[in-house]
Amino acid sequence: MEGPAADNHGVALTAVRPAATPDPVASPAPGRAWVWAAAGIALVLPVASAPVAELPTWALRWALLPALAGLGLPPLVASALRPGVARGTARWALAWLAWAALATALAPQPVVAFWGEYRVGTGWVMLAAVAGAWAIGARAGERGARVVASALLAACAVNAGVAVASELVDLSSLGMAPLGGRAVGFYGNPVYLAELLCGGLWLALVRLGTPARRRLAAAAGILTAAAIELSGSRAALALAVAAGVVAVVRGRGRARVLAAVVVAGGIALGAGVGALAAASTTGTDRVTSIAVADTGVAPRVDTWRGGLSALGSRPLWGWGPGGTLAAAGPRRTLRVARDEGPDRMFADAHDLLVEAAIATGAVGLALLLAWVATGVAASRRRPSGEGLLGFAALVVGVTLAEPMHVGVTPLAALALGAAASWGVPNAVRRRRAATAAGIAVGAAGLLVTGWLAAGLIALDQADLAGNPVAATAAARRLPPWGEPDAIVGRLIAFQGIAGQDPSKLDTAMRWWAAAAARDPADPGRWDDLGGALEHAGRLGAAAGAYERALRDNPWSARAYSGLVRLGPPTVPPATVAAARAKLALLAP
Repeated sequence: MEGPAADNHGVALTAVRPAATPDPVASPAPGRAWVWAAAGIALVLPVASAPVAELPTWALRWALLPALAGLGLPPLVASALRPGVARGTARWALAWLAWAALATALAPQPVVAFWGEYRVGTGWVMLAAVAGAWAIGARAGERGARVVASALLAACAVNAGVAVASELVDLSSLGMAPLGGRAVGFYGNPVYLAELLCGGLWLALVRLGTPARRRLAAAAGILTAAAIELSGSRAALALAVAAGVVAVVRGRGRARVLAAVVVAGGIALGAGVGALAAASTTGTDRVTSIAVADTGVAPRVDTWRGGLSALGSRPLWGWGPGGTLAAAGPRRTLRVARDEGPDRMFADAHDLLVEAAIATGAVGLALLLAWVATGVAASRRRPSGEGLLGFAALVVGVTLAEPMHVGVTPLAALALGAAASWGVPNAVRRRRAATAAGIAVGAAGLLVTGWLAAGLIALDQADLAGNPVAATAAARRLPPWGEPDAIVGRLIAFQGIAGQDPSKLDTAMRWWAAAAARDPADPGRWDDLGGALEHAGRLGAAAGAYERALRDNPWSARAYSGLVRLGPPTVPPATVAAARAKLALLAP
């Protein structure tokens, strides 16, 4: 406990440290392996992008999920079977994961539900990694909680530093250039960066109460607040201000003043950097634009309403993890199409609770809430959580208005588990059968991670080299998504056009058709196929592809434009007239 101002959340903003007192819920210290595993996750996930391989920033993080699940599920099962403070929480986690597995099996697209959408990855594997991350964090013990908190703060500071630097110098060669004027850090997207940094700011504020940590914590906090401002995230900016207010109210003496200076000074620094950088878009810029532009809240509510209304046919088990695109796409409104773009589709509901309801139904949502509630209760029984519960709460708070992410959501679970830090008795740790099973599952997860990472890298390199043979081999090492098939089709088509070989165009068409069949809920696949068929002169088939796209996106401008181009007699005049009318409604 770091002082008399410390509360059950591990928030301590004073410098006095009383003598240690026995902890009634403490258990023997865990092995060092779990401490290092927890610290490694906290350090690696936030920076796990691979600019040297030019992979998308989600790819390596997604590939790490099987390893995280493999390492975490054995201790999760072990804790559910033994008496202890974590048994109830672990059982709720396993029940939620089992129900999510049922939802995956019953999903319209089980493969997508298991692995997640390409470039998103929020399938059942990620849910298993989230539960596993919680177990690893909790297994790490009291010492592990301190190490995890330090590792998370360091990773946040590194991301924040890169975010600020990217607004002043060109980091595009490293894949860290701002997106739409908004800083992205190692995440390639300002939204995911803001989710992480919002939790990191709280870790810095908590440490202001300890004199030995105060200077570094203040520097990290100011840098983190500046990066939140430069990310342009309104939700994260609001929560950052709220975190500063809480720190000021709960703090004492100098820590209270420092908390206000850190948050206000960091936001001011970010605004100043944004003013110097060309085309920068800061959080305060977006907040002040509310008076003259749509806030984006109404279209988002429409998306939530559309996804939840789809539960009428699947109220108990939902549409499976990653099923938001299939659930909400056919119910897309004109307002959403105008606000986000008629052909820009999101595979996440942009709200963790809505996403959980769509993915696993009412039962899955209830099990998730029970797991989180018991996890919070377990962490509150610890005298010091190093601010980890606050980190998890703020990350989740941002995801109530933004998407989950494979490189952020597991960190919130890791922090929640580490805040509880229950450890495992030696007698349990020394059971050879359980240890062997855990090692086997962990090793299997690591092997899958290596296999997937190699496949992603090979596909990326084949795409860059324009080599369809290598791309075909790489696609076979990855889950049967539509994107790898689409890449192979594009490369074959390019060779056919360059060499004027019609047979290769036919082969490419088959790959594009396979891509659409493997990811049927993505209207972009059908629009791509329709365009290829139209170019090849197969007008009837092209019209069918465009009409199929409209089933999952009733406001696809690409599909309507294609139908208008084809026109009579391929497309009935009434259909062409309706397409023109829809395009007119989509016009600004």
